[in-house]
This record gives sequence, C-alpha cells and structure tokens, in this order.
Amino acid sequence: MFIADVPNEPDTLILKDDKTFTSGYFGKGIYSIDDNNITLEYQNEFGKATFRAPIKKNVFEGMKIVLYEDMNHHYRRIE
Repeated sequence: MFIADVPNEPDTLILKDDKTFTSGYFGKGIYSIDDNNITLEYQNEFGKATFRAPIKKNVFEGMKIVLYEDMNHHYRRIE
C-alpha cells in the first residue's frame, strides 16, 4: 500500500544530537520534538517540506514514531 508522505519501503531514520536527521526517504534535514510529537523539516522536489508524527511509548514495544497507525507503519528505536 502506498501512502503519500510516508516511506513505502523499509527506511532508517537517524536522529542526531545536533537536531539534524538523515533518512533514505526524507533525506537530510532538521527535527524538533515537543508534546510527544516529532517534526521533520527537509527539502523535496517542491521545496521546503514538513512531516509531523506522534511518538508513542509502550512498555512492551518501547518507543516508536508512528507513521500510519492502522497499518502499524512506524520507525522503532534500535539504540
């Protein structure tokens, strides 16, 4: 299933201490975290883009960034 603005194949999101990120899907940009949400700011073919997603914490699953909850599509913390 293809969903606009959400990676449609496995991807790794690397969040760095200097508030920058890299991703195979989103490329490079900056991020901010507030109120249990993450906001990614990056450049795409149309110019500046923003993606916002909730961060969920679960005792059994750990922390994950939810991309599409109905399909359990998310980034999960691995470090």
